[in-house]
Amino acid sequence: LSLAGFLIYIYIITTYVVPIGDVAMVVALVGLFFIIDRLGIPPMLGLMAACVVWSAVSYTTTDYPWIVGNSVKDFGKLWLIALVGVAVLNTRANVRLFMIIFLGGFALYPTRGAIINYLTGNTLAGRAIWNHIYNNPNDLAALALLQLSMAFGLYRLERLKWVRWCAMLGIAMMPLIILMTQSRGAFIALALFIVLLLAAQRRRARAFVIITVVGAVVAMVAPRGVWERVGGLKNATSTQTLDKADQEGSARQRYEIWPRRAERGSEARQPIRVGGAQLDLRAGLVQRHRQPGQRRAADNIGGPHQHARARDRRAGLQCQPRARKQRQQVGTR
Repeated sequence: LSLAGFLIYIYIITTYVVPIGDVAMVVALVGLFFIIDRLGIPPMLGLMAACVVWSAVSYTTTDYPWIVGNSVKDFGKLWLIALVGVAVLNTRANVRLFMIIFLGGFALYPTRGAIINYLTGNTLAGRAIWNHIYNNPNDLAALALLQLSMAFGLYRLERLKWVRWCAMLGIAMMPLIILMTQSRGAFIALALFIVLLLAAQRRRARAFVIITVVGAVVAMVAPRGVWERVGGLKNATSTQTLDKADQEGSARQRYEIWPRRAERGSEARQPIRVGGAQLDLRAGLVQRHRQPGQRRAADNIGGPHQHARARDRRAGLQCQPRARKQRQQVGTR
Protein backbone atom coordinates (compact mmCIF):
# COMPACT_ATOMS: atom_id res chain seq x y z
CA LEU A 1 0.00 0.00 0.00
CA SER A 2 2.80 2.43 0.88
CA LEU A 3 4.71 1.61 -2.31
CA ALA A 4 1.63 2.14 -4.48
CA GLY A 5 0.81 5.46 -2.81
CA PHE A 6 4.42 6.65 -3.05
CA LEU A 7 4.71 5.78 -6.76
CA ILE A 8 1.42 7.49 -7.54
CA TYR A 9 2.62 10.53 -5.61
CA ILE A 10 5.89 10.67 -7.57
CA TYR A 11 4.04 10.40 -10.87
CA ILE A 12 1.54 13.09 -9.91
CA ILE A 13 4.07 15.68 -8.71
CA THR A 14 6.15 15.06 -11.85
CA THR A 15 3.32 15.27 -14.40
CA TYR A 16 0.62 17.37 -12.66
CA VAL A 17 -2.04 15.30 -14.48
CA VAL A 18 -4.55 15.30 -11.60
CA PRO A 19 -4.44 17.10 -8.22
CA ILE A 20 -4.37 14.02 -6.00
CA GLY A 21 -0.78 14.15 -4.77
CA ASP A 22 -1.82 14.79 -1.17
CA VAL A 23 -4.29 11.89 -1.26
CA ALA A 24 -1.63 9.53 -2.62
CA MET A 25 0.81 10.52 0.13
CA VAL A 26 -1.84 10.05 2.83
CA VAL A 27 -2.42 6.53 1.49
CA ALA A 28 1.33 5.89 1.59
CA LEU A 29 1.57 7.11 5.20
CA VAL A 30 -1.36 4.94 6.27
CA GLY A 31 0.36 1.97 4.68
CA LEU A 32 3.35 2.46 6.97
CA PHE A 33 1.30 1.15 9.89
CA PHE A 34 1.24 -2.28 8.22
CA ILE A 35 5.05 -2.43 8.04
CA ILE A 36 5.84 -0.54 11.23
CA ASP A 37 7.77 -3.52 12.62
CA ARG A 38 10.21 -3.28 9.69
CA LEU A 39 10.39 0.51 9.71
CA GLY A 40 13.79 2.03 10.53
CA ILE A 41 15.03 5.59 10.93
CA PRO A 42 18.42 6.06 9.22
CA PRO A 43 20.78 8.85 10.38
CA MET A 44 19.74 11.03 7.45
CA LEU A 45 16.13 11.10 8.65
CA GLY A 46 17.23 11.69 12.24
CA LEU A 47 19.27 14.75 11.28
CA MET A 48 16.44 15.99 9.10
CA ALA A 49 14.00 15.64 12.02
CA ALA A 50 16.38 17.59 14.26
CA CYS A 51 16.47 20.38 11.68
CA VAL A 52 12.65 20.44 11.58
CA VAL A 53 12.49 20.71 15.38
CA TRP A 54 15.12 23.47 15.47
CA SER A 55 13.24 25.39 12.79
CA ALA A 56 10.05 25.02 14.82
CA VAL A 57 11.85 26.47 17.85
CA SER A 58 12.88 29.51 15.80
CA TYR A 59 9.21 30.05 14.98
CA THR A 60 8.67 31.24 18.56
CA THR A 61 11.28 34.03 18.23
CA THR A 62 10.83 35.29 14.69
CA ASP A 63 9.18 38.56 13.70
CA TYR A 64 7.73 36.81 10.64
CA PRO A 65 5.73 33.86 12.01
CA TRP A 66 3.51 33.61 8.93
CA ILE A 67 6.52 33.00 6.69
CA VAL A 68 8.52 30.80 9.04
CA GLY A 69 5.41 28.80 9.98
CA ASN A 70 4.68 27.91 6.37
CA SER A 71 8.30 26.91 5.78
CA VAL A 72 8.37 24.71 8.89
CA LYS A 73 5.11 23.08 7.80
CA ASP A 74 6.50 22.35 4.31
CA PHE A 75 9.73 20.99 5.79
CA GLY A 76 7.74 18.70 8.05
CA LYS A 77 5.80 17.38 5.06
CA LEU A 78 9.08 16.79 3.27
CA TRP A 79 10.29 14.72 6.22
CA LEU A 80 7.20 12.50 6.01
CA ILE A 81 7.74 12.02 2.27
CA ALA A 82 11.37 11.05 2.90
CA LEU A 83 10.22 8.62 5.59
CA VAL A 84 7.93 6.87 3.12
CA GLY A 85 10.66 6.80 0.48
CA VAL A 86 13.15 5.19 2.85
CA ALA A 87 10.54 2.64 3.94
CA VAL A 88 9.44 1.48 0.49
CA LEU A 89 12.62 1.80 -1.61
CA ASN A 90 14.34 -1.05 0.20
CA THR A 91 14.71 -3.61 -2.60
CA ARG A 92 16.25 -3.51 -6.05
CA ALA A 93 12.89 -4.25 -7.69
CA ASN A 94 11.22 -1.35 -5.89
CA VAL A 95 14.02 1.05 -6.80
CA ARG A 96 13.86 -0.05 -10.44
CA LEU A 97 10.09 0.50 -10.54
CA PHE A 98 10.48 3.90 -8.90
CA MET A 99 13.10 5.02 -11.43
CA ILE A 100 11.07 3.78 -14.40
CA ILE A 101 7.92 5.61 -13.26
CA PHE A 102 9.88 8.77 -12.43
CA LEU A 103 11.67 8.76 -15.79
CA GLY A 104 8.55 7.81 -17.72
CA GLY A 105 6.48 10.61 -16.18
CA PHE A 106 9.22 13.15 -16.85
CA ALA A 107 9.52 11.99 -20.48
CA LEU A 108 5.77 12.00 -21.18
CA TYR A 109 5.01 15.45 -19.78
CA PRO A 110 7.83 17.93 -18.97
CA THR A 111 10.17 16.68 -21.72
CA ARG A 112 7.47 16.36 -24.37
CA GLY A 113 5.86 19.64 -23.35
CA ALA A 114 9.16 21.54 -23.36
CA ILE A 115 10.02 20.27 -26.84
CA ILE A 116 6.57 21.15 -28.23
CA ASN A 117 6.72 24.59 -26.63
CA TYR A 118 10.16 25.19 -28.06
CA LEU A 119 9.18 24.14 -31.57
CA THR A 120 6.04 26.29 -31.49
CA GLY A 121 7.88 29.34 -30.15
CA ASN A 122 6.36 29.24 -26.66
CA THR A 123 9.63 29.99 -24.87
CA LEU A 124 11.08 32.37 -22.30
CA ALA A 125 13.40 34.62 -24.31
CA GLY A 126 14.25 31.65 -26.52
CA ARG A 127 14.74 29.23 -23.59
CA ALA A 128 12.70 26.03 -23.29
CA ILE A 129 10.03 25.90 -20.58
CA TRP A 130 6.89 23.96 -19.69
CA ASN A 131 4.22 24.44 -17.00
CA HIS A 132 4.15 24.63 -13.20
CA ILE A 133 7.59 24.25 -11.64
CA TYR A 134 9.08 23.72 -15.09
CA ASN A 135 8.21 27.25 -16.25
CA ASN A 136 11.67 28.30 -15.04
CA PRO A 137 14.38 27.19 -17.50
CA ASN A 138 16.96 26.74 -14.74
CA ASP A 139 14.63 24.51 -12.70
CA LEU A 140 13.77 22.45 -15.77
CA ALA A 141 17.47 21.97 -16.52
CA ALA A 142 18.27 21.01 -12.92
CA LEU A 143 15.52 18.37 -12.84
CA ALA A 144 16.68 17.07 -16.24
CA LEU A 145 20.13 16.49 -14.69
CA LEU A 146 18.51 14.30 -12.04
CA GLN A 147 16.72 12.29 -14.72
CA LEU A 148 19.97 11.92 -16.67
CA SER A 149 21.72 10.38 -13.68
CA MET A 150 18.90 7.87 -13.16
CA ALA A 151 18.88 6.99 -16.87
CA PHE A 152 22.60 6.19 -16.71
CA GLY A 153 22.00 4.06 -13.63
CA LEU A 154 19.30 2.03 -15.34
CA TYR A 155 21.42 1.57 -18.45
CA ARG A 156 24.40 0.30 -16.49
CA LEU A 157 22.59 -2.00 -14.05
CA GLU A 158 19.51 -3.36 -15.80
CA ARG A 159 19.47 -6.46 -18.00
CA LEU A 160 16.02 -6.08 -19.56
CA LYS A 161 16.47 -4.88 -23.13
CA TRP A 162 13.44 -2.59 -23.22
CA VAL A 163 14.57 -0.87 -20.05
CA ARG A 164 18.05 -0.35 -21.46
CA TRP A 165 16.65 1.06 -24.71
CA CYS A 166 14.41 3.46 -22.83
CA ALA A 167 17.38 4.47 -20.68
CA MET A 168 19.47 5.12 -23.81
CA LEU A 169 16.71 7.33 -25.17
CA GLY A 170 16.69 9.28 -21.91
CA ILE A 171 20.49 9.63 -22.02
CA ALA A 172 20.17 11.21 -25.46
CA MET A 173 17.19 13.45 -24.67
CA MET A 174 18.14 14.91 -21.29
CA PRO A 175 21.28 16.73 -22.52
CA LEU A 176 19.20 18.15 -25.35
CA ILE A 177 16.63 19.48 -22.88
CA ILE A 178 19.42 21.00 -20.79
CA LEU A 179 20.85 22.76 -23.84
CA MET A 180 17.41 23.95 -24.93
CA THR A 181 16.97 25.67 -21.56
CA GLN A 182 20.27 27.52 -22.16
CA SER A 183 21.06 27.26 -18.46
CA ARG A 184 24.74 28.01 -18.01
CA GLY A 185 24.87 26.52 -14.53
CA ALA A 186 23.29 23.29 -15.77
CA PHE A 187 25.72 23.24 -18.71
CA ILE A 188 28.70 23.44 -16.35
CA ALA A 189 27.15 20.71 -14.18
CA LEU A 190 26.60 18.55 -17.28
CA ALA A 191 30.24 18.96 -18.30
CA LEU A 192 31.39 17.97 -14.79
CA PHE A 193 28.99 15.01 -14.87
CA ILE A 194 30.59 13.76 -18.10
CA VAL A 195 34.11 14.13 -16.69
CA LEU A 196 33.21 12.16 -13.54
CA LEU A 197 31.44 9.56 -15.65
CA LEU A 198 34.53 9.00 -17.80
CA ALA A 199 36.76 8.81 -14.72
CA ALA A 200 34.61 6.01 -13.28
CA GLN A 201 34.67 3.85 -16.43
CA ARG A 202 36.93 0.86 -16.80
CA ARG A 203 36.83 1.00 -20.59
CA ARG A 204 37.39 4.70 -20.92
CA ALA A 205 38.20 4.64 -24.64
CA ARG A 206 34.89 2.99 -25.49
CA ALA A 207 32.96 5.28 -23.16
CA PHE A 208 34.72 8.31 -24.64
CA VAL A 209 33.73 7.31 -28.17
CA ILE A 210 30.09 6.75 -27.18
CA ILE A 211 29.85 10.04 -25.29
CA THR A 212 31.55 11.88 -28.16
CA VAL A 213 29.09 10.51 -30.71
CA VAL A 214 26.06 11.28 -28.55
CA GLY A 215 27.45 14.73 -27.75
CA ALA A 216 28.06 15.50 -31.43
CA VAL A 217 24.48 14.57 -32.35
CA VAL A 218 23.06 16.63 -29.49
CA ALA A 219 25.30 19.59 -30.33
CA MET A 220 24.12 19.55 -33.96
CA VAL A 221 20.47 19.91 -33.02
CA ALA A 222 21.03 22.21 -30.04
CA PRO A 223 19.85 25.82 -30.44
CA ARG A 224 22.44 28.40 -31.36
CA GLY A 225 21.49 30.59 -28.44
CA VAL A 226 22.94 28.13 -25.93
CA TRP A 227 26.43 28.51 -27.36
CA GLU A 228 26.10 32.30 -27.25
CA ARG A 229 25.06 32.18 -23.57
CA VAL A 230 27.79 29.69 -22.68
CA GLY A 231 30.32 31.74 -24.62
CA GLY A 232 29.36 34.74 -22.51
CA LEU A 233 30.89 33.02 -19.47
CA LYS A 234 34.31 34.23 -20.61
CA ASN A 235 33.15 37.74 -19.71
CA ALA A 236 32.27 36.64 -16.16
CA THR A 237 35.90 36.57 -15.04
CA SER A 238 36.13 40.34 -14.53
CA THR A 239 33.77 42.91 -13.03
CA GLN A 240 34.55 45.21 -15.97
CA THR A 241 33.02 42.81 -18.51
CA LEU A 242 30.10 41.37 -16.50
CA ASP A 243 27.57 43.39 -18.51
CA LYS A 244 28.68 41.52 -21.63
CA ALA A 245 28.10 38.09 -20.10
CA ASP A 246 24.41 38.10 -21.08
CA GLN A 247 21.83 40.42 -22.54
CA GLU A 248 19.44 40.33 -19.59
CA GLY A 249 22.19 41.29 -17.13
CA SER A 250 21.68 38.36 -14.75
CA ALA A 251 25.43 37.92 -14.20
CA ARG A 252 25.80 41.53 -13.07
CA GLN A 253 22.73 41.28 -10.82
CA ARG A 254 23.99 38.12 -9.13
CA TYR A 255 27.39 39.68 -8.56
CA GLU A 256 25.84 42.77 -6.98
CA ILE A 257 23.95 40.61 -4.45
CA TRP A 258 27.11 39.26 -2.78
CA PRO A 259 28.73 42.53 -1.57
CA ARG A 260 25.39 43.80 -0.27
CA ARG A 261 24.74 40.61 1.66
CA ALA A 262 28.29 40.63 3.02
CA GLU A 263 27.96 44.28 4.05
CA ARG A 264 24.63 43.57 5.71
CA GLY A 265 26.09 40.57 7.52
CA SER A 266 28.95 42.66 8.90
CA GLU A 267 26.42 45.10 10.36
CA ALA A 268 24.44 42.34 12.06
CA ARG A 269 26.63 41.36 15.01
CA GLN A 270 24.03 39.14 16.68
CA PRO A 271 24.24 35.31 16.46
CA ILE A 272 22.44 33.85 13.48
CA ARG A 273 19.24 31.96 14.28
CA VAL A 274 17.46 29.57 11.94
CA GLY A 275 14.37 31.18 10.46
CA GLY A 276 13.95 34.48 12.27
CA ALA A 277 17.35 36.16 11.94
CA GLN A 278 17.75 35.16 8.31
CA LEU A 279 14.44 36.76 7.48
CA ASP A 280 15.49 39.91 9.35
CA LEU A 281 18.58 40.19 7.17
CA ARG A 282 16.46 39.75 4.07
CA ALA A 283 14.09 42.47 5.23
CA GLY A 284 17.09 44.71 5.87
CA LEU A 285 18.18 44.30 2.25
CA VAL A 286 14.75 45.45 1.11
CA GLN A 287 14.95 48.49 3.35
CA ARG A 288 18.41 49.36 2.01
CA HIS A 289 17.17 49.64 -1.58
CA ARG A 290 14.53 52.24 -0.68
CA GLN A 291 15.12 55.97 -0.81
CA PRO A 292 15.30 57.81 2.56
CA GLY A 293 11.87 59.41 2.03
CA GLN A 294 10.37 56.05 1.15
CA ARG A 295 11.82 54.48 4.28
CA ARG A 296 10.27 57.12 6.50
CA ALA A 297 6.89 56.76 4.81
CA ALA A 298 7.00 52.98 5.07
CA ASP A 299 8.12 53.06 8.69
CA ASN A 300 5.25 55.35 9.70
CA ILE A 301 2.68 52.86 8.42
CA GLY A 302 1.34 50.77 11.28
CA GLY A 303 2.16 53.09 14.17
CA PRO A 304 4.98 53.02 16.74
CA HIS A 305 5.23 49.23 16.83
CA GLN A 306 5.98 48.93 13.09
CA HIS A 307 8.27 51.95 13.26
CA ALA A 308 10.36 50.35 16.03
CA ARG A 309 10.66 47.05 14.13
CA ALA A 310 11.76 48.83 10.94
CA ARG A 311 14.36 50.82 12.90
CA ASP A 312 15.72 47.62 14.44
CA ARG A 313 16.00 45.97 11.04
CA ARG A 314 17.96 48.89 9.57
CA ALA A 315 20.37 48.72 12.49
CA GLY A 316 20.82 44.99 11.90
CA LEU A 317 19.60 44.17 15.40
CA GLN A 318 17.00 41.76 16.67
CA CYS A 319 15.36 42.53 19.99
CA GLN A 320 15.18 39.99 22.75
CA PRO A 321 11.79 38.27 23.21
CA ARG A 322 11.00 40.15 26.47
CA ALA A 323 11.83 43.56 25.01
CA ARG A 324 9.88 42.76 21.87
CA LYS A 325 6.86 41.71 23.94
CA GLN A 326 6.98 44.98 25.88
CA ARG A 327 7.21 46.94 22.65
CA GLN A 328 4.22 45.08 21.24
CA GLN A 329 2.19 45.95 24.35
CA VAL A 330 3.11 49.63 23.96
CA GLY A 331 2.16 49.52 20.28
CA THR A 332 -1.16 47.87 21.07
CA ARG A 333 -2.04 50.57 23.66
